[in-house]
Amino acid sequence: MRPDKTSKRIITAAIFLLTQFISIQSIAAMNIESRIDRVTVFPEGALVTRIATIELSKGKTDVSLTGLMGSLKLDSIQLEVADTGVQIGQLALDKEQQRDAYNQSITDIREKINAEEAAKQELQDKINAAELRLKFIESVSQGYAKEAWTAGARGNANISSWSDALKLIQSESDDANALIRNHRQTIRDKDKTLSQLKRELQQLRGASLASSELSVTLDAGSATQTKILLHYFQERANWYPVYEARLDSDTGTLAIAQQAIVSQSSDEDWQNVQLTLSTSQPGDELEMPELYSEVIDLYRPINKPKRHAHFTADMPAPVEYALEEVVVNAQKRVNTADIGNFAVSYPIAGRANVPNKKSSDLTFDLSRHRTDARLVTTVMPRESTDAFLVAKFKHEQTLPMYSGDMRVFVDGVYVGISEMPNVLPQAEVSLPMGQDRRVDVIAQTQIGEHGNSGIISKRNVESVDYLFKINNRRNTSTQVEVYDRYPVARNKAIKVSIPKTATAPTEKDVDELPGIIVWRKQLEAGERFEIRHQYSVSYPANEELITDYE
Repeated sequence: MRPDKTSKRIITAAIFLLTQFISIQSIAAMNIESRIDRVTVFPEGALVTRIATIELSKGKTDVSLTGLMGSLKLDSIQLEVADTGVQIGQLALDKEQQRDAYNQSITDIREKINAEEAAKQELQDKINAAELRLKFIESVSQGYAKEAWTAGARGNANISSWSDALKLIQSESDDANALIRNHRQTIRDKDKTLSQLKRELQQLRGASLASSELSVTLDAGSATQTKILLHYFQERANWYPVYEARLDSDTGTLAIAQQAIVSQSSDEDWQNVQLTLSTSQPGDELEMPELYSEVIDLYRPINKPKRHAHFTADMPAPVEYALEEVVVNAQKRVNTADIGNFAVSYPIAGRANVPNKKSSDLTFDLSRHRTDARLVTTVMPRESTDAFLVAKFKHEQTLPMYSGDMRVFVDGVYVGISEMPNVLPQAEVSLPMGQDRRVDVIAQTQIGEHGNSGIISKRNVESVDYLFKINNRRNTSTQVEVYDRYPVARNKAIKVSIPKTATAPTEKDVDELPGIIVWRKQLEAGERFEIRHQYSVSYPANEELITDYE
């Protein structure tokens, strides 16, 4: 029997509805879970990458990435699809309420906490009742004691009754006090248990609960299996370098180990991730500050004070006569010029686990290398009679080193914590290695002079005369550098003179610092180095000498 036209229309409509149903099913929301695959940690913050694999049909598919942390923000995320034939549509981030009721582990811990707190309250009630018993026993004993005293005064004392009463009071008091002690100890034990349970609850809430869901429509040109990568920035993470320096003073070999301390307190654990440490500073400003015009003018006070008689053109002008600078600047930012404009990434070998909300940080090795160092013993006799060992070398590694604490070992002995400076490749480095106790330093003050000179014009004269003795107690030779200074005159009326008997320094104005001097000498084993440090300062007798240290 052939179907009539009405039947054909019904069949056609059914096929159309089925097709529409299938089409609707094809763009229905698809919930997928992702896992944290890669994390790049910066000195402040971290870039987290989640990854998920998805099967896509040709056309549009609504996808929801579930299980994301509640603190996620839409403006801090980037979605990437590995298949370039898949187009990404609009993103939407939905917040959900905290889901304690749907997490069985959290529910179990909360029930345990409630049970422990109820047990504590029950024990406290028993303690309160025992304390009431003690008060009652005290009041009864006081009343009985008064009655017994009255009977004794009348000659009707019953010694046996007194003894029985005292035994009963003692027994009841002992029982009540023992109950109070035991229950208080049990409460202290329960407080410890509660503290541990509450820490576990906090970790579970921070590490496993997610209250965000990211929705996106993906348009695939053909059916495909592809990976989705979700990148977002996490603020509560950091890393910083630490160092260990081991010096062999006999061979001059310096071994430097660089490590990284990593920590994070985000809302999620980083389990089995590819970890990279970067020196980049994402929080730094990306643009130069604005530069404003600088305007200067003369300051003319209404009542100018008279100049003092001893004021000369050679002396610094008083404030009243100085130019007043009016400078308008943009907002200042800290200039980390010692770090430089470079960034280095340190991929950590293998996969790493970095849990959150942990009291202990994690340590990762970054680099280890050995170098030949030139050892120098430095001395500042007028400041200290201690000698200090310095290891100097050229940083010939390709990667820079960044400032951080440095544990120092000399000949296998721990001497303390110093600091590694920021070091670029091929830079000359000086690392403090602590006190050099095999070099003796003596600073003796000779007879200094303070007087005046001149026939017509009187001048004050102040002289400095020191004898420095440096003794090398080593079995080998050592390079010694002795630092001091000559005063620098800012006024032509001040004269600084150095007598011929003074030991001439090896270098003046060291590191371009005016007046800083150094004597250098290679001391053989057992050799002594003597230095006469002498100079005189003269200035007008009617003036006072002012000393500044810059």
